[in-house]
Amino acid sequence: MSSFVLKLIALIAMTFDHLGYAIYNSSSWMNYVGRIAFPIFAWQITIGFEKTRNVKMYIFKLFAAAMISQPIYMLFLSRITENIYSLNILFTLCLGLICLYVWKKSNLLGILAIFIACIIANYCQFDYGYYGIIMIVIFYIFRNNNPLMILMQLVNLLVYYVNTFNEIQLCSIIAFCVILLYNGRRGKRIQYLFYGFYPLHLLAIYLIDKYFLV
Repeated sequence: MSSFVLKLIALIAMTFDHLGYAIYNSSSWMNYVGRIAFPIFAWQITIGFEKTRNVKMYIFKLFAAAMISQPIYMLFLSRITENIYSLNILFTLCLGLICLYVWKKSNLLGILAIFIACIIANYCQFDYGYYGIIMIVIFYIFRNNNPLMILMQLVNLLVYYVNTFNEIQLCSIIAFCVILLYNGRRGKRIQYLFYGFYPLHLLAIYLIDKYFLV
């Protein structure tokens, strides 16, 4: 399964997830499907980090996309919760990418960066918080050892579940299985499609919820 196919699966799952919140105003079967999305995006950060020729530009693009998407993300949140001040998933991916960059320079500094990033992710209400940061790091560190990678992801998931009792998140186990089907091929390039699709689909769901699902 190519990187292109994985990204399409993640985009579809993410859309289901956000539509679920808009339609049902609470957790539903659509959100169980949506748990597949983030682990695949986290895995793609690892792949992108390994293959990019310019990590700093990669970080900049993610950060710019996160900043552009944030107002639209807050609009979307305003339809489903009173707390509209959490930060969107692109900030989480960007912060995780920075951790990988530091880790590659120095494992010791990388550990410090991961610790600080987890604190920032939780304190500033990044989507998925410390759990998302640790997931990205695990994918990278254990990328060449699938059994250990999956084991560490399950430990991370268990810790998250014990802290939150968010049973929906347990469905991300399916994503870990799908990621094992990755064949190392890139397939079609849709990097900019993702950057554009993320805010646009949130805006579309916001408008649909506001004018048609009231």
